[in-house]
Order: sequence, then structure tokens, then C-alpha cells
Amino acid sequence: MYFRGMKRILLFLLLLPCITFAQPVGLTTLVLTRDSFTNSSNGSYKLYHSWRFYEGDNPDMSEAGFDDSNWEIVNSDLRFRLNPRRSTDTFSAIGWFRFHFIADTSITGIPLALSVSQFGASEIYIDGKRKISYGKINGKDSTIGYDPQNLPFIILLPNAGKHVIAIRYANYQARLFFERNHKDLSGFQIAMSEAKNAIATDRMQSISIPAICALLFGFFIAFCMAHLFLYFFTGLQSPICISAFFAFVLAVKRWSSSSTNFPLTPKPRP
Repeated sequence: MYFRGMKRILLFLLLLPCITFAQPVGLTTLVLTRDSFTNSSNGSYKLYHSWRFYEGDNPDMSEAGFDDSNWEIVNSDLRFRLNPRRSTDTFSAIGWFRFHFIADTSITGIPLALSVSQFGASEIYIDGKRKISYGKINGKDSTIGYDPQNLPFIILLPNAGKHVIAIRYANYQARLFFERNHKDLSGFQIAMSEAKNAIATDRMQSISIPAICALLFGFFIAFCMAHLFLYFFTGLQSPICISAFFAFVLAVKRWSSSSTNFPLTPKPRP
């Protein structure tokens, strides 16, 4: 009995390297728990890594059981500087991203939120069901990009266990954004959090950012008016005029940046 047990142990040790190396590197399935959110810096868990990616289009790729085992493993943002291969083989088309995770019982049955930032257009599916779309995917010449700027949308995972997020994503102007505006984001950024925390964070930002921009606008306008006052009543020349004009330009820029978004569908230069 002793030798038989030793044989089994030796056989297991011999087969262990084969079992270990048979698993593809970087394909460990993430287990999401409530602690995943509470232990993060801002209450949201960034889902940037270990996405399966296929450059092409097939509606069946939204299905939960679709075989994506041979797909490329990438970060969802597909940043040019962080993906040396894609600095030449640029993603400026349409593709599918799929992310597999395991939901713990602590996050099932409670409202969760996904927050997305992107320059392209996307359709988001969870377990084969379409949840939301940002922009419009309609071919190279008619696709309309839209950046939701991390505005949370609510999801619910009814049961624990395996789940998959599938995203159909198009960004035909990725190289143009990069070269013209230095926006190093051809893919997207996505995070998951509890819905109540995501809504509270979004509400705080929607109040604080315009308030800060309004204060800066007021400061630069006041600075501009003070310099113009000195110019008219003291007769000081060019330095005062230049300072006043500079302050006015900064005020307008600060105000406009709080009310406009980055253009998402630039037209190529002739």
C-alpha cells in the first residue's frame, strides 16, 4: 500500500508540469466580489486587462457560449504606445472584445454599474443579451462615435458563477485621432462598481467640475477687467493690454472646455 501510494504521488508530480503549462498564460478567470469594489481607490474595479479580441465582425460573437479560446489577449484600451505590434498594425476598423469573469454571491441580485469611456461606437452584451449602445456602428463612412464619459448604466447579475461581457466596437478613425489630436486610445476603458457608489460619484463630478470651471472663468474675467481698469485710468501700455487679452482668452477656454466634448467623428483631411 505504501509503494502504491508513492507511485500515485510520483505520477502526479510528473504530470503536474504538463497540466500547468497546458493553460494559456494570462487567461486566469477573474472572480469579482464586493471586496473587489470596496478595496479599489474610488469604489470601481477597472476591467482593462485580459480581454479576448478578434478584429472582424460576426453577430454570433455576442453569445455567451461562443468559442473565443483562440482569440488574441489584449488590454481593452488598445493604446498605441503600450501595444508595440499595433503601432504598425493599427486597429482602425471593427472588432469584438470578450471578457470572462466569475460573479461571487456577494454581488448577485444587487444593482451594479458599468462605466465606459471611448472614442468609437460600441454595443455591449452581457451573457448574450444586448444591454446598451453608445454611438452608431454603420460601416466605415457612417459610423458615429460617442463618448459616454463614464456615465454609469445599471446592470444586474441574477446568479453567481460564470458570466461574459461581449462588446462590438468600431473605431475607424483611431489612427487619425492619434496623429491629429494625440489621443492614445483606439479601444475603450471600462469599470464596474456598485450602482449607488457610481451614481454618487457621477453626481458629485457633475456638480464640482462645472463649479470649478465657473470659478476659473470668474477669476480670469476679474483679472482681465482689473488690467483693463488700470489701462484706462493709468495709461499703462502694452504689458497691461497683453495680460488682459491673455486672461480673457484663458477665461473663454476654461468655460468652453466645461461645455463641449471632444469631436468623435473627425473627417480626414483632403
